[in-house]
Amino acid sequence: MGSRYTNEQRKEIIKLHTKDGYSTRLLAKKYQIGRTTIQSWLRTYRNETGEAPEQQNRTVIKSSKEAVSKKKMLKEIEIQLSVLKSFQKELERWDVPK
Repeated sequence: MGSRYTNEQRKEIIKLHTKDGYSTRLLAKKYQIGRTTIQSWLRTYRNETGEAPEQQNRTVIKSSKEAVSKKKMLKEIEIQLSVLKSFQKELERWDVPK
């Protein structure tokens, strides 16, 4: 049975972990891959390259969580703005000269 993931996909995920600091947990969730599968790919990569695991840069993870939070806040503000615009139109409609 062949692999569902191409070598390019594996390389991208390995790069995101080793170079960009993404955790295996976040990558597994993002790509819907088992975490142990990613860990296996990383082990194979390190055995082939001799590259030692580096201390992970957790600022990427923090930034990712902040980005999600900011997107939710932006969506809420967009909804509020839409409601206010509708309210303004309604006020203008009822604002008749005296």
